[in-house]
Amino acid sequence: HYHHAGEREYQCEVGLLSRNILIQGNEKSPPTDVYPLECEYSGNGWDMVPCENTFLTGFGGHTIIIGQAEGRLRGIEFFRMGMTNILGRYPVHFHRSITGQVGEVSDCSVHESYFRAFTVHDTFDLKVSRNTAFDISGHAYYLESGVEERNTLEYNLAAFVHVIDGALVMPSATTSNSMQSDSILVPADHSASGFYISNVHNYVVGNAASGGWA
Repeated sequence: HYHHAGEREYQCEVGLLSRNILIQGNEKSPPTDVYPLECEYSGNGWDMVPCENTFLTGFGGHTIIIGQAEGRLRGIEFFRMGMTNILGRYPVHFHRSITGQVGEVSDCSVHESYFRAFTVHDTFDLKVSRNTAFDISGHAYYLESGVEERNTLEYNLAAFVHVIDGALVMPSATTSNSMQSDSILVPADHSASGFYISNVHNYVVGNAASGGWA
């Protein structure tokens, strides 16, 4: 008998992608510029990195809750969503919502998204809880402009997050500034991560992230 200690360090995150309610883009949504998958690179300890000018043509669906509209999204699967580098076209998007106190997105999944997963823009007091984001281009959970406060992001999972227009270490002592261009709307997506938290006055509790380039 071999004693194996199944302690916390051996545990892993499990994300369920399927839901009974499905919102999806059509079969023409995926990008067509998918090759090459990797390019050679020398520097910063990497041999291969995601290539520039690839995966830029994804054109999926999007949902948006604006202004006085109330959004309570629970148990929904979002598949083939988001429009790469098109501002405001994300799978789940709360845009300048003034009803955050009664709004929420919980127990949902976003997978194969071409631009983000859950975006909170100029919205306050929103609950984002127990969601799964997998196979996402650009930052997955995204507080967009830095003014968002008192939102709760709790027990969410982000995994398999992809950069946009190639990987780049963002400005430092050894890297010059990256500018907006036709192939990159938000330069920070060169180093996409699971969670983009641009204001510390939010509640971020018990989340998990795997992958990304930050």
